[in-house]
Amino acid sequence: PIYAVLGLLPGGGDFLCGLVQTGLVLTALNHYRVPKVVAARMAANVLIDLAVGTIPFVGDVFDAGFKANTRNLKLLGEVRKLQSEGHPVPAAPSAWYLIGIGVILVSALLLMFMGLVALAAIVWKAFSR
Repeated sequence: PIYAVLGLLPGGGDFLCGLVQTGLVLTALNHYRVPKVVAARMAANVLIDLAVGTIPFVGDVFDAGFKANTRNLKLLGEVRKLQSEGHPVPAAPSAWYLIGIGVILVSALLLMFMGLVALAAIVWKAFSR
């Protein structure tokens, strides 16, 4: 709703939405006593939303589908339900989510590095003749 409209503002909209989302994560962590691994997963959702959201056009389309706030509110609801029933909040799903994001990030960085090395080799060959 309003976040989608704010997200259309170049740079500033993503920043404002990020502030609101960060407030939700901090509230979940401090007020609702969400386990740290779940709060880390929520923070990862915010960072993904912010990172991809800064890409013109692609970010707006991504924001419409990813919905970090909706994901984080769903996580908070699940945690609160488990807590109210007296059940422990499982850390494994959030830990695997974070591991998956880490693997994707490291893979992307490795691919970028390999591309940079390949580009440097091409430029070196072009100028060393």
